[in-house]
Amino acid sequence: MVTSLQDASQAFGKVSVDVKALHVDFLTVTGHKFYGPRCGAVFCRKDLLGLMKPIFFGGGQERNYRPGTENTVDIVGLGKAAELVHLHLEEWRINLVRIGQYLAERMQKTFGDTFVFNFSVKTDSVLPNTFSVHFIDPRCKGYLVLQHAARTEASTGAACHSGKNCASSILINSGLTKTAAEKSIRLSVGKDTTKEEIDILVADLAKSVRHLTENPDQHTTGTLAGQGDGL
Repeated sequence: MVTSLQDASQAFGKVSVDVKALHVDFLTVTGHKFYGPRCGAVFCRKDLLGLMKPIFFGGGQERNYRPGTENTVDIVGLGKAAELVHLHLEEWRINLVRIGQYLAERMQKTFGDTFVFNFSVKTDSVLPNTFSVHFIDPRCKGYLVLQHAARTEASTGAACHSGKNCASSILINSGLTKTAAEKSIRLSVGKDTTKEEIDILVADLAKSVRHLTENPDQHTTGTLAGQGDGL
């Protein structure tokens, strides 16, 4: 039997996620991606419940799927966050599209041809809240741009296992060159992000890029900044 699993962690809370329309057997979501607690949930088709096997063994408190006492607080919190998504998704999505478009316009106006959107931002098939960008100048590696941005919290990608500055394998496998991946930054907006906050972000990035290009000899080494997940 061939089964399918869809990781909807990035999509849930931003766009419609319908397990029937997706024709999936399993689907996972992560609470902190839609303003809930940092825990997750898995959807499983009823006729496939027999495929769900425990990876920890002991007590049978959770229907023998895992031992230990149920995390009631996070379960309730995740359920409430999912309920709010159901009630407000269209309202949130409209604001994400609007503020995301404003971010794209401000980046283009401020940086012109000195930066690149790594992936298309003009299609309905992309998330409305997340943008992967990089600056053309070789001195503007992603971690350095964030290191010198005083008011910006963003991500350069997943943390490298070696602890060294390295290109995200996800970006490379998505078609970026190693050089572009090393310079990439992931910018995300949320349901409550304002145009004023976007203006602060763009001005902060501009100041950082200006610092790096005017003082290149000061920035030959460093550590990864802003690793992790963005909303």
